[in-house]
Amino acid sequence: MSPIGDAVAAITDKITIFSAGRGNRIAKAKGHGLYGGEVRAEFLPDGSRLVTVGRDDVMLWDASTGKRLAKHEHERGEEFFQLAVAPDGERIAVRSHYALRVHAATDLRVMSLFEEKGTGGALAWTQAGLAGSHDDGIALYDFGDRKKKRVILKHPNSGFIANPAGDTLLSVDHSRLDRFSLDGRKIETIIEKIERMTHEIVVSPDGGRIALAVGPQIRVWDVRAGAFCLPPG
Repeated sequence: MSPIGDAVAAITDKITIFSAGRGNRIAKAKGHGLYGGEVRAEFLPDGSRLVTVGRDDVMLWDASTGKRLAKHEHERGEEFFQLAVAPDGERIAVRSHYALRVHAATDLRVMSLFEEKGTGGALAWTQAGLAGSHDDGIALYDFGDRKKKRVILKHPNSGFIANPAGDTLLSVDHSRLDRFSLDGRKIETIIEKIERMTHEIVVSPDGGRIALAVGPQIRVWDVRAGAFCLPPG
């Protein structure tokens, strides 16, 4: 769903954008194809554009017309599989099996490159920059001249996300959801026990609800009530 709540994107072999209010189709376009593997999608903060990542390429779309605005294809046979749009709407982080790139949100040109082999995990923008999960844990990445990263949590390839303000991280480790500061200090345990390990976490814009993919189920945690507000199913 778009950040302003007016549109929903459905991804199959095509990109289809629907009105969140009436459910009517706003735009439809040919996407990454049936053999593009898993496709991830995220609206830019103002809802005007949609970025999608398939196995072989990254695409930028006009959310009102479905027109493709830009495309970036892989290099060296690498595959793309993670995506995060910066809160300023100007940068898009994409991870492949070979590198972590930051693209311009206007035309997908590569602004920064951090070479790092492996599958990796989630990406999230924070007040301290881009954070990502990899084999050695969750780290903050420095795209400057030295191209370095600082591991802040030793949770290899775990599910994590930044809170809406970007000043803390929510991370799952051993089926428990904890909140951490950006220097890796544990602040609190939010969920003591999750039935199954999860790698997918989404936080509502107000931070009041947390959605988790638990096996084949989607569970929603009410932060204020301290309990799941949707039953398993």
